[in-house]
Amino acid sequence: MDQAEYCTKIVEHTDYIAAAGEHHDAPVPSCPGWTVTDLVAHLGEVQRWAATVIEGRLTSLGDVPAGFLGELPAAGDLPAWLRSGCRRLAAALADADPDAAFPSFLADPVQPPVLM
Repeated sequence: MDQAEYCTKIVEHTDYIAAAGEHHDAPVPSCPGWTVTDLVAHLGEVQRWAATVIEGRLTSLGDVPAGFLGELPAAGDLPAWLRSGCRRLAAALADADPDAAFPSFLADPVQPPVLM
């Protein structure tokens, strides 16, 4: 899969999760104790973090500005917030050099799986 296809798949799969975000209090079986609201907020935060790193061509985790998230929206607004952050990430990835190195919050990041 090329870079553009990965970006498309990220948006498609995030849209699935955003659609589930309409069921705020539903449990997430694979994340004990989490609701769909928790999952949508977490994914939105991670995608915004990654977009900030890529857009700013940041080279260190310490370079991520403290206020990069802004204020989290109310639960009912999270699906739209997730979608907009995802599209921001996809645009940043599409514009990024595929060979550029960026910091990761994982000590040993894994390669992304092939998305279907």
